[in-house]
Amino acid sequence: MKNKILRKMVLLVGLVLLSMTGFGQEEVDTSEPILDPEPRFECNFIGIDQEFILHFKNESALSIEFNETPSNPLQVLDQNNNVVAVLTDKNNAVALPTYQHYALQDLNTCGEVGVFYTFNTIPKINHEGFGLPAKIYDEWTTHFNSESTARTIDFLRANENLSALEKLFLIQEYYYDGDLAIAHRDGNGLDNDTPPLLGGLLDSILLNDEIFWDRINDDIDIVVWGEETNDCHCKTTWGKVGPVNLHTEFLKTHNTPYRWFEHLVDHPSKVHKGGSNRYTEYRNATKGAAKILDGKMYMKGSHWDTYSQKFPDPAQATSAYRTYIKYNLACENAQEQDDNCMCNDRVLEYTASYVTSLSTNAKENSPCFLCGTGSWAAYAQAEDWAILTLSSKKQGIKIVDAGRAYSKSEKHTTANKDWNNKIIDLAASVTAIAVTGGTSALVDSALIKRSAEDIKYLINNPPNYGGGSTYNSGGNELLGGCGSEYSVTLRPNDPTNIMIHSYAGFDLGGHTKWESTAHIQSDDYLAAYMDYKETDECCNEEVFNWVIGVNGAQQNEEALRCVNSFFQSRPVNINPKYPNQPFLYWTGNHEWGFERSDNCPDDYFEAFVVKYDDDILPIGTEYFISSILTGNVLKTAKTSTVLTLGQLKQQLATDGSFRHSFYSLKLVSNNEVQYLKIYID
Repeated sequence: MKNKILRKMVLLVGLVLLSMTGFGQEEVDTSEPILDPEPRFECNFIGIDQEFILHFKNESALSIEFNETPSNPLQVLDQNNNVVAVLTDKNNAVALPTYQHYALQDLNTCGEVGVFYTFNTIPKINHEGFGLPAKIYDEWTTHFNSESTARTIDFLRANENLSALEKLFLIQEYYYDGDLAIAHRDGNGLDNDTPPLLGGLLDSILLNDEIFWDRINDDIDIVVWGEETNDCHCKTTWGKVGPVNLHTEFLKTHNTPYRWFEHLVDHPSKVHKGGSNRYTEYRNATKGAAKILDGKMYMKGSHWDTYSQKFPDPAQATSAYRTYIKYNLACENAQEQDDNCMCNDRVLEYTASYVTSLSTNAKENSPCFLCGTGSWAAYAQAEDWAILTLSSKKQGIKIVDAGRAYSKSEKHTTANKDWNNKIIDLAASVTAIAVTGGTSALVDSALIKRSAEDIKYLINNPPNYGGGSTYNSGGNELLGGCGSEYSVTLRPNDPTNIMIHSYAGFDLGGHTKWESTAHIQSDDYLAAYMDYKETDECCNEEVFNWVIGVNGAQQNEEALRCVNSFFQSRPVNINPKYPNQPFLYWTGNHEWGFERSDNCPDDYFEAFVVKYDDDILPIGTEYFISSILTGNVLKTAKTSTVLTLGQLKQQLATDGSFRHSFYSLKLVSNNEVQYLKIYID
């Protein structure tokens, strides 16, 4: 009997030693990464940070900045496929003949030669709407959000952050309707300047020269303010989305490039800790607010440990991922910014969507001998928030829509329910800082608190909880969706931002031998439309803008279908780019872009025959009084006696039916139509 007991004790001790030996040894990790480190399309070309075209009297110029120095020379091809220039630098400026079509050719990552960017040097009159590269737009609108009321030309004169070419491009688009060649020439020897004032790429050298600024200021006075009745210069501009990390896929099946955003990837290597083989892997790939977020953790070996971790660390969650479209109605008179133009009723309609899918999986591995009390356990939870905000300095912050989705899996334990990324307060704070640059009193705790309460009220999608070892929340439409519509009125000199913020994270952990994984994937889009409209001082073409963030071809098509459906529901006057492909009617395959009509007539501003209060109105002159904001005609009549313009204004002031404000006065006399902006005191 004693021998049997002794043999059992020896066997038991041996098993304990064996177990402890296994506990102390590192197990070889043979697992594969959860996903490829960087999700990219195949065969992509070099990315473009910024590009624009300058138009001079006798030539044009391409300014293009890549996101890295080309590894091999890039060829500029003309419309006959002849090589007309070679680009080897990160920043390039190339003079080219005007009224021509060009393309950029390069080797892609698969070693294939292909065209990845096309452009032309045909000047296009933009009248009251134009897009700007993000860097130029952001720098310009920072000026509007400051306390300064200086004109754009004066702002550029003092600016030290924009390059000479970038300044010249803004001058071209804002003051010269997209073509510097229309600059005034008075015959006083300016054509003989070396280099000429306007008419060659070397003009950019003069942009920091006092003589240049004086001359171009005089030129703007003639071109923009030459008509005495034109007391307001007003144009709508928008920031072109996606200036950073842009790439193009060259498809073998067709020659049309597909422009897409590069994923911004945060992908730490695997982390192993201690003898218990703690293993973690985390990958976050984002396209604006859209994302792919994955996490994996497990523990191996014989032990009694508990291990958990949150991604991202709440202390590091300092900003949101954002998808945005931005607009500004820039108005000025000959001296300063002017908020009283007849252009301050530009209504922007927009649509938004954010769809997310979450899945979690928590499982225990096979039980081990002598793993301690409490057995084994595992949990995984994931959460994704989306918040749509509208913000400007003059109109404040508005939380338009919001939603969240939640997934949880657990075994033999309760997951940590303290989701402490402080998402709500963070969204309001980030929005405020994005509007003001962090320098305005707009960023205050009271405003953030009110915005936070708005978000809480709008979170009307209950969390989706999972049970058992695996749970997938499926597709969750957290914002808007196909067919959603919102609107905002742009105010003069008040940059307005429409943004989708997204926040996501997961919490993984367990006890003893376990494995937990989480996956979050989302897609989003924003699209906006501004209608064509004429007022006495301004004319605005139709403008279409869109940006989408997707992680696959199917999602790309679904988003573009909704964007095109939104555009086609407008009273559009622009010829479709792809009339035989209804779901690509305007956008093609591209993840971002804009279209603009050319509806504003060249001769919109008539020469007024009645300008001053002492000017006489002939008998029988028809006059129409209209609201500047709505365009509604408030009064129509004819003069029955000879009146001066001043006498007519006095009659209207004593009429009693008009409040103190600016109005539009339309005069029809001798078949000539004249417009005036008047103030009724």
